[in-house]
This record gives sequence, structure tokens and C-alpha cells, in this order.
Amino acid sequence: MSARGCSSLALFALLLLASCQSAPRGNELVLSSAAELLAAPQRTREYAARGTRTIVLRVEDRDDGASLAVAARAIRDANLRLGFWLEVARSPSLANAQPALLASLQGHEEWRTRIADAPEPGAEEVVKLWPWVPILTREGYDAQLERIAARLRTLPPADELWLHGLQGAPSACGCGHPLCRWAADYHLRDARHPTRIPSGTPHGPDAAARFVEAVRALAPDAELIPVWVAECAEDDALCHGVPCYEGRCWPALAEQWAPIVAGSERLAVFVPSRSVGLPLDAARVQRELASLATIERANAPRIAIDPKRLIAVVEEPLELSGAHMVAECELEQSWEPRVWQR
Repeated sequence: MSARGCSSLALFALLLLASCQSAPRGNELVLSSAAELLAAPQRTREYAARGTRTIVLRVEDRDDGASLAVAARAIRDANLRLGFWLEVARSPSLANAQPALLASLQGHEEWRTRIADAPEPGAEEVVKLWPWVPILTREGYDAQLERIAARLRTLPPADELWLHGLQGAPSACGCGHPLCRWAADYHLRDARHPTRIPSGTPHGPDAAARFVEAVRALAPDAELIPVWVAECAEDDALCHGVPCYEGRCWPALAEQWAPIVAGSERLAVFVPSRSVGLPLDAARVQRELASLATIERANAPRIAIDPKRLIAVVEEPLELSGAHMVAECELEQSWEPRVWQR
């Protein structure tokens, strides 16, 4: 992706400053895990004492339902709002059960520069990004919705549900950038990929928005907060020489993001750092928010968002002026290449 426009960033900064009086304080939102809260039971009340209003519990495949229920009760007993952070695309259990649905690497090959001894696909084979099963295909969408529905049946009622993993897998085009997530089966015809081997039937740019609505119907009493990841930028220097293709990347992102913006009042922007090996500071957070708050590009839907609707999700404590949530638990973003035969 290309560098973010300075004018958009400056305008966003002014709007963000103007919104600070009504935005929640940073420590009002905390993202944690059941394991961490149960290991230190006093932590929940410590959060409440320092002004925290909502504790959001991570829900990944590794998080067991019994521990989540106990941690949720502790949060309620502390008179705090309860939220669940639901990981959608990244699911080892679903990936192992249905490997055909995994996102694939059939585009650029630069991702190989960061992975030693990466496997080579043979005839009728493709490299998959284990354990990422995006909802950008109809089959992946249906499987993930069934998984999330089953998971919700094991959880106590929550005030908020944060849905993360609504985009493609990292390195979607094959560049190797952990924030490249605009596609599921990007294909460049070459000797390695003479024909495209799809992970499923393309489900349209509004798949993420429809998924949010489907989960909302499963939990009508909870506020649904979609969590988005800003796309990569050329100035990150992590695309390993793959040039920015604005004729496709940004329009694809905007086409997916626009219906999300239209369907939900509060929107979260995850700015990963330690989970993807990227540095983090307040300036980067502001750039990521600005890149999604205002999109004005050729062949892409125009997007303009009130900064008060955006919540930054970060993995490290920062002095940020707007609403944000600090993840005090691990948010796994890794992947590994695995060969799958059609």
C-alpha cells in the first residue's frame, strides 16, 4: 500500500483532538484473558478501582469455556461491563478439520524471504496459510458462522461482542507483509501456479458486514463491535519489494470496509505490534486510524468517519488521546505455510 496522505492525517488529528472531551478514557477498556484474570483474582477489582468500565475477554480456540465463565462472573461481580473478543478467521480447530478452506498463497512469492525452507507445491497442490480460514469465501463464511454460533452457546450473555478476523489472512497477496489482508486467494499465473486452486466460492465484498449482522442476530442483546486491521503501507518496508498496486488493493479494502462502517456505530481498529513484529507509537496509531477514517481514492467507495466512532486496539500501553483498548493478553497473529493437495 502507498503511504497515507498527509492532508487526511492532519484533518483526522484535528477531529480527534476535538472529540477527546467525549471519548472514553484509555483505561476504561481492557482486553484480557480468562487465564490471566484467574491467575490473579485481585486484578479484576484493581481494574475497577482505576476506572475501568469494561473488561473484554479473549475467546480463541485455546480458551476453555469453564474458565471463561468463571472470569465473566468475576467481572460481573465487580460491577463492570463484560465483553468477548471473538477470533474469527484464525482458528486452528477449523483449519485442522477443514484444511481446504484455508487461505492460500498463489500470488507473489516474496513471503518466502521470511520463512526458511518454505514448502514447494507440486502438481495439483497449493500452499495454505495455516490456521487462517477467512470468511471471504462462501464455504469459509458458513463454517466460521457455525463455529462462532456454537461458541456463543457456551458463553454467558455479554454486553459487547468484538469480532476480529473479518478480513483475509496475513500476506494475502504473497508479499509477506503481516497487514496485507485484502484477499483470500490472490492468484498470479506462473510456473508455480499455472491454474488457480480456490479455497471456496468468492462471497462478495460485503461478506464481513453480513457476517457481523449474522452474529448480531445470534446475540441481539449485545453490542457488536467489528474489529478491522488497517492495510499495509509502502513506508512499512515489509512488502519485500512487491510494489503497491493501488488499482486493486485499496478499492478492495474500501469495498469491504464501507458496509462495515454503514452497519455499526462503534468500530475498532486493531494496530498490532508485538504479535506481528512491528514497532508501535502514538504516531503510528494515528496514521492507522486516519487511513480508515477517510478514504478518497479512485475506483473506491468514499469513506468519512467521525473519529468518535473509532476505538484503537493496541498491544502496548500508550498515551493516546482518543478511545482505545490495551490488550493485556496475547493476540496470536502468526501463520505457517502448509502444502495442501486438491
